[in-house]
Amino acid sequence: MPLMNLAMVISLLLGVLVPSAVPLPLVTTGAVRDGRTVALTFDDGPDLVTTPILLDYLDDLGLKVTFFVVGRRIAHSWRAREVLAEEYRRGHAIGNHSFSHPVMSRIPPDSQVKELVTTQELVRRVLGVKTRIYRPPYGVLTRYIRHWLAKKGYTIVMWNLDSNDPFDHSAAKVYEYVMKYLSIKEGGILLFHDTHIWSVSAVPAIVKEMMRRNCALIARGEQPVYFTGLDRFGVRPGAKNVMPTDEELARAEAQYARMVDYCKSLDAEGTR
Repeated sequence: MPLMNLAMVISLLLGVLVPSAVPLPLVTTGAVRDGRTVALTFDDGPDLVTTPILLDYLDDLGLKVTFFVVGRRIAHSWRAREVLAEEYRRGHAIGNHSFSHPVMSRIPPDSQVKELVTTQELVRRVLGVKTRIYRPPYGVLTRYIRHWLAKKGYTIVMWNLDSNDPFDHSAAKVYEYVMKYLSIKEGGILLFHDTHIWSVSAVPAIVKEMMRRNCALIARGEQPVYFTGLDRFGVRPGAKNVMPTDEELARAEAQYARMVDYCKSLDAEGTR
């Protein structure tokens, strides 16, 4: 048998042969964005304890985020499914983060697909909608799954800002790490894990410090840093230079108003 044919047969047996004509899916890393914007994203949940705490924090801060769900957490727990439903009810976006959080390159192609399909179906049963955004566990993608995602119309969401929360197990260290990143970069997609109480606990302090820094920007007549959804990072597949919706504009105006009020309160405290 010719060498090329033998290679094709081996590829077929392994399930890794992918037609080269299939387009790759849209991938967003956070490096390309619309102005000074930060999107908060949370992986690995929902957690029965820490995620509800985070949801209340986000309500108090007036922020909407994206949760990337691990399917096994909701497969056998009605309470976890209730937390997922509450995330969606409060206006947050939901993404697929696989079923069991494997390193995709270490499992066969059919198992890679099963990881995504199983979680997608679980989310659909709970929320009544399909998610079309995916974050690969550990950021690992295979050529096979990239092409599968493209055919299914998924967007791959990576990140360019990190909280380091799997390694720094205190809110103070997570805060310091994130603020160091935000001092270097003007924005991006920020990765947290809502399964860590130290990470969840750091969120209010991080947001409030960013608001404090925004006061200096507003005073200089510069654009402040906005906390936005992933659509400001080109996550709508096939769309370029996406115009903000009326709802997004209203959220931005409300966020700016909160910033101004916050700055006024800081000025008032400083004059006492």
